[in-house]
Amino acid sequence: MNNIAKFIVGSVVGAATLVSVHAQTTAAFASGGYHDPAPMFAAPGQVVTIFMSGIPTRLAHATNIPLPTTLAGISVSLRQHYPPNPGPIPVPLFAISGAGYCTGLETVPCAPFIAITLQIPVELIPNQPLSGVPPLSAELDVSVNGSVVGSVPLGPVPSQVHVLKAGDTIVPTSGGGLFSAIVTHADGSVVYGDNPARSGEVLVMYAVGLGLTTPVVPTGHASPNPAATTDVPFKLDFPANASPSAPAIGLDPQDAKRFVGLTPGSVGLFQINFAVPPVPAGTPPCGGLVRSNFTISIGDADSFDGAAICVAVASK
Repeated sequence: MNNIAKFIVGSVVGAATLVSVHAQTTAAFASGGYHDPAPMFAAPGQVVTIFMSGIPTRLAHATNIPLPTTLAGISVSLRQHYPPNPGPIPVPLFAISGAGYCTGLETVPCAPFIAITLQIPVELIPNQPLSGVPPLSAELDVSVNGSVVGSVPLGPVPSQVHVLKAGDTIVPTSGGGLFSAIVTHADGSVVYGDNPARSGEVLVMYAVGLGLTTPVVPTGHASPNPAATTDVPFKLDFPANASPSAPAIGLDPQDAKRFVGLTPGSVGLFQINFAVPPVPAGTPPCGGLVRSNFTISIGDADSFDGAAICVAVASK
């Protein structure tokens, strides 16, 4: 695993905008996930940060794998409202950190936030879109010193794809979606306008929330080597300034060399290795109004994400 992957593992993940909540005697769920607004949907094995108010600020980081289920007196458990695994299932924790503080300018009483970065247990049973089965639900119960102080409603889904961005940390960053996705060269350096990718080069993109793998890695444990893999639709495009879009299942006109699976030695961190296909004639170079000329998309119509990067174009 290269240096940037180690950094991501240590600081993952999920920038989200905090919202003000009323001060109260019990903890309250404020925000979570990767988008604003941030409904709390999650897939089995997903790494995500949740934000809670009403819990005294404390700091702790996991130092060993398998991950612990208690840090600084805080623990989280998963309850599912249906068999066969109603819970509670202990939830592995990456870190506890201070996430936000009152400014003194709020129009309602305010309480500090803490951020809890965790892995959703692989035992979570997701809803299946268009299956006709009534929606299933679950909750994350947050406890302090063994007593439940707050709960997070959870929408179980097969995947909740999130490609890691430069702004993703356990400390929330407002407007995380404005940061560029992280794609690296084989040496670990980040691809950007002045350090573009080249046709035929194998690049690496990192993500969380791609769902279950083969084999299924136990919750809180590191991926083995050879790594656990997953079969997720994937596509590569060359339009300028294009956002990621849902790949068509089974469609891969580039027949790109690829690997999609968990990073060996990591918990819940996926990497996508792929070769850059030949650059089509007429592709504009990056510069000026062209911020990107190559887009990688992964996922399906229900959940997808990706990265828009720069690929070098041969001089005429």
